[in-house]
Amino acid sequence: MINLNTLACLPLFIAATACGGGGGSDPFQGTPVESLESSAEAEPNADKDNATPLSPAGAGHGSITSGGADIDYWSFEAVFGRVYSVDVFAIRRDCATWRDECTIPDRLAVTLVDRDGLTALLTHDSSSFAGQTIDRGISLWMAPLTGTYYLAVSAESGGQGSYAIVVREVDEPFATEAAEPNDSPAEAQTIVPGLLRGTANGATVDPDHYALEILEPSIVRVEIVRLRNGRWQDDVLPLGSRILLVDAAETALVEPSAPAHAGDYGFEVLVDSPGTYYLQVLSGINLVDTSDGSYWLNYELVPVGSGTEGDPLAYGGIVSGEVDGGTDVLSFEGTAGDLVHIHLYGPDTHLGSIGVMGAELIDPTGTPLSVAGDTAGLGGVGTAHRILRALLPQSGTYTIELADVSVSGPVQWSVELELVAGSRWESEANGSPDTADPLDG
Repeated sequence: MINLNTLACLPLFIAATACGGGGGSDPFQGTPVESLESSAEAEPNADKDNATPLSPAGAGHGSITSGGADIDYWSFEAVFGRVYSVDVFAIRRDCATWRDECTIPDRLAVTLVDRDGLTALLTHDSSSFAGQTIDRGISLWMAPLTGTYYLAVSAESGGQGSYAIVVREVDEPFATEAAEPNDSPAEAQTIVPGLLRGTANGATVDPDHYALEILEPSIVRVEIVRLRNGRWQDDVLPLGSRILLVDAAETALVEPSAPAHAGDYGFEVLVDSPGTYYLQVLSGINLVDTSDGSYWLNYELVPVGSGTEGDPLAYGGIVSGEVDGGTDVLSFEGTAGDLVHIHLYGPDTHLGSIGVMGAELIDPTGTPLSVAGDTAGLGGVGTAHRILRALLPQSGTYTIELADVSVSGPVQWSVELELVAGSRWESEANGSPDTADPLDG
């Protein structure tokens, strides 16, 4: 299953000669970062006829000059039906230039231009994530025809400075194309885990429906990719869609009240009861009525399996149980330097469950660890899907304590242990170049 959160997570700094880039590597999974050859812009390149071709690796670097009046065109080849992402590095590459003392954002805008060199397909600028100091790219785009496409790079607010841009093919293509009509559960298209591309319209009364066949207790992860792609063609507002999990009567079982991923909606829920469920995609209120832009649906299904509270927990594993007025303890073997995410599925993440669950992570010495996330400590109150994030300081046996802190128990729970990345722990003393720890090897 593709991890959409890594699509815009190539290395943050690209040198002007030989770019360090993703090239299929995944910095957040601990895999090596490969060298990525980059093309330097060749002025003049203000239109398609003078566009600078991106390198075969899909990378280029240049500068916006002339007080922001400069426009740089880049060209790249795309194949019908294949999916691509566009990463832009401006603030991350040249912070002091693109942000006044790194506090006031200036913005680099990128427009994906059709083969005619004139028609804007997608534009990502300050109309989305207004006021936020982040680089804006295009997460997912499918080539409608084989040919040469263009990227027009410009600055807003008269900014100028250096930048880098990377186009790459998404390793896992979309699994399904949405089929119309799908305006009700009765017309819903049954989908399988993977990426799906759908077409939205501006009317919230005309939602799209997709059927999910859940055969066993499973974690359902769903996210929309739309706002992260910017504005569709000549829309004046950014694209947005909401997503719900509903039953056959269109009663909402899961209805996120706020975006989950950089403005896009998503949710994560544990479904205990097998059956047919439906995803309902609604156009957001920030979408103009005339838009027929695409959205992407990322669907992942993870069976919980037969793991119970008595089983040891391992990386990638899921264990389930029930706590009623007491504490349940899980254990796992960790290595110093491991970055782990502990996904907690308690009340409101089991459909129909009640109560409140607290959680705590204990290191091999018996000391509670300070963690980042939505709850820490057995008194932590929370009912939604939560993630505890921790960098393990030593190797050994760690424990996770789950407590029923509600008055309405029992509380059903499931815990998933994810190894995000492994790292080398420092070796003291390393306070000088002569005793520095090597980063490679």
